[in-house]
Amino acid sequence: MTRPGATRADTRKIGAAIYQKHGFPGGAGAGHYVGMAVHDVGDASLPFEPGMVIAVEPIVEDASKELHIRVEDTVLITDGDPVILSAGVPKEIDEVLALVRQGRK
Repeated sequence: MTRPGATRADTRKIGAAIYQKHGFPGGAGAGHYVGMAVHDVGDASLPFEPGMVIAVEPIVEDASKELHIRVEDTVLITDGDPVILSAGVPKEIDEVLALVRQGRK
């Protein structure tokens, strides 16, 4: 859904449907604009346009276990397919834990 003409509301609807399908409460979609600052300002009601960069940040949360996991991608809107700028960032748990272990050395 991160294509020209779609909106952040569209991405949230799709996120909510995916969460519901897998038995999770809530939902996620395009979380915020990325620009001069990581959390940039912008009119969330406007449709996406080529050149916009947005964060897509699904969140899994279980308050009873004090668990909050957010796996975020940074996406460039283009005239064609969106470009996931953070594609090389580890997202699988084993990859993330290996990266954390590297930082401790």
